[in-house]
This record gives sequence, structure tokens and C-alpha cells, in this order.
Amino acid sequence: MAEEGWRRIARSATCVALTILVAATSLSAAARAWWVFDLFTHFRPQLALGCLLACVAAGLLRARALACWAVAGLGLNVFLMASVIWPSPPVTLADGRPVRVVSFNVAFFNRDFAALGPFLESLHADAIALQEMPPGRLPALLADLPDYPHRFLDANLDQYGVVVISRWPLVERHSVELGVPGRPAARVTVEFPDARLDLTAVHLMWPLGAEVSRQRDAQMLALARVARNCKSACVMVGDFNVTRWSPHFQDLLRDSGLRDCAQGLFVPPTWPSWPLPLRIRIDQCLANRAVEVDRLAAGPAAGSDHLATINELRIAKQR
Repeated sequence: MAEEGWRRIARSATCVALTILVAATSLSAAARAWWVFDLFTHFRPQLALGCLLACVAAGLLRARALACWAVAGLGLNVFLMASVIWPSPPVTLADGRPVRVVSFNVAFFNRDFAALGPFLESLHADAIALQEMPPGRLPALLADLPDYPHRFLDANLDQYGVVVISRWPLVERHSVELGVPGRPAARVTVEFPDARLDLTAVHLMWPLGAEVSRQRDAQMLALARVARNCKSACVMVGDFNVTRWSPHFQDLLRDSGLRDCAQGLFVPPTWPSWPLPLRIRIDQCLANRAVEVDRLAAGPAAGSDHLATINELRIAKQR
């Protein structure tokens, strides 16, 4: 009797969990219909893993109907993931210049701004893109970064702005309007002794609401237009507030001609910084085919709710 009672409880718990997983998976497939449905896409790997665990549980409980639903949910999630991570032709540069680009949403409510300078120095980046750097705290940070004398600060209009600093000269630098007042991108050209990098740093809208979701999608459309005009090695980094599982992000890749630097299934998630099974990657790096990706990593939180992204790249040298 005790065993039968345990089985009923386990079956009920599996049924409830599976209902939630299958419902979320089904709604995520309609992400273009409503911004709420799009939120479910960001947890595609977690949904797949949950369906897999539910399948195992149903098998142990000998619940054939539940197992069939779990397999269906798993299959749909795997299919939708495969359409995103299916390998594209790799970019290999025989004599590319190594470049390290760091992007970090430092969080305007950061708990330890004093440690931010030493932390960024320790990453030994060629160029750094910062988001959510409060303008009032910027002078103290820059004083701690003497190895980065080249700076573009015009797109840091408020606590949601962007800053680019570099070890190398910035020969071109300007703000790029993306259709949302007060939220421009920063676009610079980093000049190395033997190469140039067109670098755009962004902080897109947080998509919790119909209007702000529409604004974020419009920002990505504007970024696609910027990328199409790039004739050299081109990289975009920053807090995109979207994962690669969203169809809107896939639209950006398609319309821009850029590719996601994060290839394959296992890529470093970046938000939230505290260890949770629901951590996702919303801090992105995109590049054109004049850029080879060596390695991507996620750094420590350094007081933020985001992890820094460390992008090891190679760019084509100038002839």
C-alpha cells in the first residue's frame, strides 16, 4: 500500500511537471505571436532537459501515456534547437591577428565598483565594451584603467548606456541611433598596427512588456542595417536581452549577414550571475566572415547580475 501511494504521488508530480513543460514548449513555438511566448524560447535547453527527465520518470513509473508526451516535448525542443545550432561553415584565417574583446554589463547597482577596474585589467583585453556604467562613477573607473587610454563615452547617456575603451587608437567613433530615444549603440573602429576592427557595443531593451519587446526587436533591425554596411572585420557585442533561441535573434543574424560567435550546444550562459539552473545567455557576440572565433568564455560576476563575456577572436590583417 505504501508503495502504491508513493507511485500515485510520483505519477501526479510527473504529470504536473510534464504539463507545464509541454505547455511552455508549445507556446514557445508561437513566439512571433506574442512577446510572452517569446520569453519561453530563452529556456529551450532547460525545457528539453526537463522533458528528458520526465521521460525517464515516466519510464520508471511505467506510465506509457506520460512517456509519449515527454518524448513529444523532447522531440520538439530538440528539433527547434537543432535548427539554431546546426553547424555553419567555419571561418579559418590562415594569418589572422588575435584580438580579445570583453563585454560586460556591470549593473548600475553593482555592489563593488571599487574592484571593477582591477578586474577589467586582469582580463587583458584589447577592447572592452561596458553596459550600465553610471556616468557619475565613470571617471573613477577610467582612472583605474591607464592601459586603456582610448575611449568613446558619447553613447553613455545614462545608467543604461554603453562605453567602449581600448588599448589601441579609435580612428572612428560615433553613436548609432537604433530607434529608441536615449539608447544609442556605440560604434568604433579599433586600429591595430596591421588590422582594423569595426566594433559595435549595444545594450538593447529589456523585453518585459509588449512595447519594450517591440522596441528591442526594432533595435535589432537597426543593427542589421548597420552590419550590412560593414566592409571590414565586424563584431557586435553587448547585452542584447535575447537568447539565440528566439526567432527575433535569428532574424537579426539572417538580415545582418553576421553569425553567432557561440557555436554548438554548450555555450557559456551569462545571466543571472548567481548559480541557477535557469541561467541563460543574453550577452552576445556576433561577427562577420572576416572574423575567426577561437574561444568564448564567461568571466566572474564582479558584483553584477551578469557575467562578463570574453571573446577570443582573430581578424583578417590588412594587405
